[in-house]
Amino acid sequence: MKVLDFFKNLFRKSYAVSSFETEKTSDSTVSKSTPLRFYKSEEFFSIAVDSIAKACYVSGYRFKPIDDKDKYTQQKINLVKRFFKWHVNEKDTFNDLLLSVFMDLLTFNNAYLEKVKQNKGWLTFKEKIKERKFDDIKEFPMKLYYIPADTIRPVKSEKGRIISFKQIVGDTTTEIEADRIVHFKMPTPGDTIEGRSPVEVLKNSLAASIFAAIYNAKFFENNATPRLHFDLGEKASADAVKQFAARIEKELKGKFHRNIVTAGGVKINPISITNKDMEFAEYMTMLRERIFGKFNMQPIIAGIPSSEADIQLSVFKTLAVKPLQMIVADRINKEIMFDFFPEFGLEFIFNPVDILDEAETAKVHEIYLKSLIMTINEVRAQLGLAPVPWGDSLVIPWSEAKKAIVTPKELKEKGKGEE
Repeated sequence: MKVLDFFKNLFRKSYAVSSFETEKTSDSTVSKSTPLRFYKSEEFFSIAVDSIAKACYVSGYRFKPIDDKDKYTQQKINLVKRFFKWHVNEKDTFNDLLLSVFMDLLTFNNAYLEKVKQNKGWLTFKEKIKERKFDDIKEFPMKLYYIPADTIRPVKSEKGRIISFKQIVGDTTTEIEADRIVHFKMPTPGDTIEGRSPVEVLKNSLAASIFAAIYNAKFFENNATPRLHFDLGEKASADAVKQFAARIEKELKGKFHRNIVTAGGVKINPISITNKDMEFAEYMTMLRERIFGKFNMQPIIAGIPSSEADIQLSVFKTLAVKPLQMIVADRINKEIMFDFFPEFGLEFIFNPVDILDEAETAKVHEIYLKSLIMTINEVRAQLGLAPVPWGDSLVIPWSEAKKAIVTPKELKEKGKGEE
């Protein structure tokens, strides 16, 4: 049987109904559950999702002050850090939520968090902030919870605007107010309500990859022993054939590339599928490239050696990681920071992806300091560090300690003295 025929039969018998259900979200052509099924069963898809999600959140995050002159900046940063680290909900840290958000965004093109405010403590919390009693705040009257993207969908008005969300878990349906849901959405042309899962585009390649793996497994299901025809000749007795078959079973089964030596009269004729029919290496590489290409996933990230590792790493950070981080950071600032800490003047930002970005950032800061564009405290604020008493003046670093701090005023006076 040809490979293509096998795929067609397998798809018709096993996957046609179960993988692509008629239930739809928006005008999607796949059901809510289909992307999750592919994530669980297709290797390249899950590698791309896992790798990009981990790269997005592993560098961590910080809070950048919008107003560098606010004397309460560090107290505000410390309070917000404490909430995100220990108090987002009873079980999770914000890192836990972030990883789930990134994985859902990559799998479904949508991710959801629910905001819950406790009316009893909210007014007290706001009052302490207004009075600048940041150190007195021990408890937080708000929580954030992760909602799996395959359990929730938006409810639209007649004008196509989101008016609420509906969550379905088992036989229970719950309607949630729109302002309680933080909806992270990958941009999708022609759809302002929900992002469309990459499965929309990749479903044929993903299905083909699964079928190819199953076909390959079926071919090697007998412990990867190739199928051969052993001809002992016309004079071989029935007992001799049985003894030889038992010997082959014992000495070859499960022992890859093992040779067998016999005493004359045995002819071995391979009857396995030809290389032209198989071509698994080339075919699987093509499928991998299609799936990885949709995510801007690079082979080097999946442990596949490449002579262009540096280029692939750069492309991965620029096209796969940073755009996703921007989408998540923007939504956090607009719907979480502005709601929970509206007067703090802090911006949520992700740290550089790796040490190369950190080195580049340090180089930019050095140039800005030397060019009198930024002060030390402005640089420290971007790094989420506390200001220092001597860091508000523009300075030029010198190699000699006695010349280490030279302000524009001192430069001017120094120039007059030399004249």
